[in-house]
Amino acid sequence: MSHFNDWYKRFSSKWEYKKALEKLKESFMDESPEQFPRLKKVVLHACYYAATYDPEKDTAWLKRKHFRECNKRITKIRSAVESIRQFNVECPEIGKIAAADALSSKLIELRCILESPSKPLEDTFDQVIETYSSELLKANNEKELRSPFDRCSTANMLFSRERPHQEQPSQFATTGLMFELDVIFGRWSADCQNGDIEKALHASVGDWADLSDGVTKPEKGGRDYDVIAAFVKAALPNSPMNNPSEDSVRSRLKDLYKASPVVYLVQWPHCRNLQP
Repeated sequence: MSHFNDWYKRFSSKWEYKKALEKLKESFMDESPEQFPRLKKVVLHACYYAATYDPEKDTAWLKRKHFRECNKRITKIRSAVESIRQFNVECPEIGKIAAADALSSKLIELRCILESPSKPLEDTFDQVIETYSSELLKANNEKELRSPFDRCSTANMLFSRERPHQEQPSQFATTGLMFELDVIFGRWSADCQNGDIEKALHASVGDWADLSDGVTKPEKGGRDYDVIAAFVKAALPNSPMNNPSEDSVRSRLKDLYKASPVVYLVQWPHCRNLQP
């Protein structure tokens, strides 16, 4: 909590924050004045986690990054393997001799004799490197990205399916904060109208382990994009989205919800324990 307090002392003195807070009061104070301080606290914690998020410490993002890098290298290896096989076919006087010599160790030689005594070692070499090439992708797929978090989470968002085209890491905090505030404001407005303040504030608890009852994007929203833009500008002054506006927030969230049928709001990586 001391880290949050230190951050808040700096943040609360900023002119951008004061302007954003005024917008928050104008939009939500009248709905439940006595509970407004709690809404403010929820929003501030969302801003804090977005401001302190580091994609290079996001376990899921790092695993996907490593997975993609391995796949790129595997593609090159498979191309090299095919070149070796083609060379052995086109230049058998060199390639086949080298292949037989490469597999002349006693262990491999004994196995070849036992399994197929009449098969030349050069043919066995061809099969070995082809099998190795084919197994690389399978091994990488089985080793990496086993959990839904590894495959489908970014920052504080868990998607219902993998996203083939993702933003740059520098955009994660911006999109995550927009999404969280959209969820908070959408639920606050809907549940305040129903008189259920506790449900409206559930998004602040951060206990979303049971995804069957997860916090998802609001069914209705849109009237608070200017408030979201103000807090993004205040909390993330170095965001690649220069001077966020109501229109840019609307566009970013529209793209986000279009990319996945369901988006769950989960804890930011630096305040949850994920298995490596």
